[in-house]
Amino acid sequence: LFTDVNECGNTGLNLCTYKDNCVNVPGSYNCSCPSGYFLENDGRTCSDIDECLKRPCDQNCTNTDGGYKCSCNSGFKLVSQSKCEDIDECGAPTPPCDQLCSNLEGSYKCLCNDGYLLNTTTRTCYGIKQSTSLLTVVFKNYFL
Repeated sequence: LFTDVNECGNTGLNLCTYKDNCVNVPGSYNCSCPSGYFLENDGRTCSDIDECLKRPCDQNCTNTDGGYKCSCNSGFKLVSQSKCEDIDECGAPTPPCDQLCSNLEGSYKCLCNDGYLLNTTTRTCYGIKQSTSLLTVVFKNYFL
């Protein structure tokens, strides 16, 4: 009479990469892999699937062990597992600009009202007439 040997139950055999994914069948065994892995041609070894090859993310994808992680470029935020959305910097509680702010895709632009110029370093606006007057005063004082 034939008695089936449970190959999966013999811990010394180490037949499958993941021992919990070993299934005993009459006269043999089968290996399977957890989600995020695929079974190699040897029928025993599980290898990581590079999910990023399928481009599941809007912008950036990092393959992880058994999965993947999406991230967004600067100026964008992750709003679901894979979707990136523009951050409206101009709508922030503390706007980044002194006077006018124009939201752009992934960025923003500071603008000034008529009669003002933008200091691009500080993102503040200063009056053109005020600066001209100041230069005139300095110029007059120079010749006194």
